Amino acid sequence: MANFQVIDGGMQDLFTTTGLPVVHAKFLGKALLSWQELFSGFEELYAITYSVGVKQVEAVMQYFQHGEVIIGSPSQIHSLPAQIFAKQQYDIGYFSRNKALQERVNDGSFRFYVTNGCHAKIYLLKGKGDKRRVITSSANFSACAWDGSQEENYTYMDEPEAFDYYYDIFEGIRLDSSDEIGIDAKDISEDGKNLDDLPVVKRIIQSNAAVVIHDVPDNDEREYIIQTTAEAKKWAKRLDEAGIAASKENILTIDPKNVTKMKQVMKEEHNKKVMKLVMNPELLVDYRQKSVTFADKVLDLQPEAEAVTSDIENVIQYMQGTHDFTGDTAELRATYWKIMIYMFSAPFIAPLRYSYREIAPANSVGRPFPMYMILRGPKNGGKSSIIKTIQCLMCGKPLAKLPPSVVSPKTFSEYLVQIKGCPILIDDITNYRFKYLKDIVKNEDILLRERILNHGCYILTTNEAEKVDADVAKRVILFNIRNQLTDDAATKMDRSLHRLQKKMGTALYRKYLNYMIPKVDNLMEVIQNDSVDNPEWTPDIFSLSSQTLLDIFKEYGITPPEELRHYEWSDFMGEAIKADKAVNIIRQAYAIAPQIFSVKRDKDLLLLDLSKANLSPKDIDSLKNELPVATTYTCVGSTLPIQLSSIAEYAGIDFKKDDSWLSKLHQWFRGK
Repeated sequence: MANFQVIDGGMQDLFTTTGLPVVHAKFLGKALLSWQELFSGFEELYAITYSVGVKQVEAVMQYFQHGEVIIGSPSQIHSLPAQIFAKQQYDIGYFSRNKALQERVNDGSFRFYVTNGCHAKIYLLKGKGDKRRVITSSANFSACAWDGSQEENYTYMDEPEAFDYYYDIFEGIRLDSSDEIGIDAKDISEDGKNLDDLPVVKRIIQSNAAVVIHDVPDNDEREYIIQTTAEAKKWAKRLDEAGIAASKENILTIDPKNVTKMKQVMKEEHNKKVMKLVMNPELLVDYRQKSVTFADKVLDLQPEAEAVTSDIENVIQYMQGTHDFTGDTAELRATYWKIMIYMFSAPFIAPLRYSYREIAPANSVGRPFPMYMILRGPKNGGKSSIIKTIQCLMCGKPLAKLPPSVVSPKTFSEYLVQIKGCPILIDDITNYRFKYLKDIVKNEDILLRERILNHGCYILTTNEAEKVDADVAKRVILFNIRNQLTDDAATKMDRSLHRLQKKMGTALYRKYLNYMIPKVDNLMEVIQNDSVDNPEWTPDIFSLSSQTLLDIFKEYGITPPEELRHYEWSDFMGEAIKADKAVNIIRQAYAIAPQIFSVKRDKDLLLLDLSKANLSPKDIDSLKNELPVATTYTCVGSTLPIQLSSIAEYAGIDFKKDDSWLSKLHQWFRGK
């Protein structure tokens, strides 16, 4: 397999004999042990593993005072240089986001390395006196490999001689062929400005010497690896454009000049990509430092009281402007406050989704922490206005919105990677574009593959989309805004709204961030440890977010408006919220034409005659697709059967109309 060798000094082959290094062992028996039993009772851990699950390393390290872990080669066959770069990029990013292990690195009790010349899985345990243990296994250092859920082999030896033999191997790999990941480890940025942090590049720079990669794969192997590793494709392109290629002897040399050229290539690649995209600043939370940066500037999370009070008064004034809208304006204000509660929580959504991913079924990752919100309703409903106003409170100005054309699977994936932390508006989505939404909200592959732990959130507005598929509805927040302003009123409000937005600062939001960071950090820890015994418990970011706003209002002696209250997950994504449009159609239809409904109380059925209902095809589609799951049956011809007891509860109607023969006789006598 491919390995690195620094020219000045060189890395010697660990196994200098002509044969294979085979350990002769004796079978003593079999036992059923948990990994905790296998690893406990020792003080020091030294491990070599092919791949790693950082949470498992964190869990195991609780048993040890000192530990060192080396992650080995990315492939059992020859390694492409591009894949070596990609593997190290992944490892350094993955490790840098684990707070517990970073603290252990900081106090010197844990060290973490990456290497490119080993595929072994060896775990060396050292205790007091002569207490030693060697574990050799097919199991990588990850949770699924040690919890008994997959077939692995596990062998251990407690002889000190075995420990000494394998520890010599460990030391040789650590000293000769690995690069340490330290406390300053950070994700490698796309523009290449911290490329020097990549261990292999750091080795080149620090030694000021070339690195030689032996045994570069032949064309067949090269094609296989490139086609199966997305990151390797990027690195292959960068190496090629930097003019780094293997010689006829199948040896590739990378020197400091090549690194400079590669950084240039990465910067140009990034700039070309940026030119094609609508760019927005990044809003990033650092949980270790308890800090937030926006547009590369650290925010002051201790704002002055007067500034916070001013922001609260301004947003209340904005909400009071809804009195000129048609319909139930109290309901509109409640929706506006919920939009604010969601948008304020945007930079916390991504890390919570990834924490929850470890304990949730694959198709349920986004349910408690949706990264999409849909606002559906007629024009002049204030949908875009409320989003831009909240962006002013968060960022000091409205953010650049994305055009509807980005709602396509290919284009949207570019924005998923580029936008960090911010809630972004995509305005006026048409029915044509809406057909792509199912593919977009269900496809998280690029986020998972590239470990995007700080992606943004997206608010889509539409005047057209009358039907939202169930597969979409269960993954998004869906609010129906039925209120409107007349064109005259909307035009008159434009200037005053602009003035109000200019008066808004970011003090309220900075105060909110200050209070939310430790709460979210604690929630992530609870999720990652899966420490809640209640099987029905669901992590609730909306409860934390709304309560934080209420606490800030209380702290500054301001009575919250009636529509701002303690909201929970069900107020954003519960069945009643998702079915709001369809249930409202039932209410309106029953109020106007109760005769199109037939009540069968003995069968707990409400039958709606769609042939006699004065409903648009879009309304009928909404009824068939968006009624609460508990209420619906399959439509038979033009009759839509609905469970009576459930719809009565959702709609707040008792449907007293009865189609029994006695009722019909009574109506006949009354001339009906």
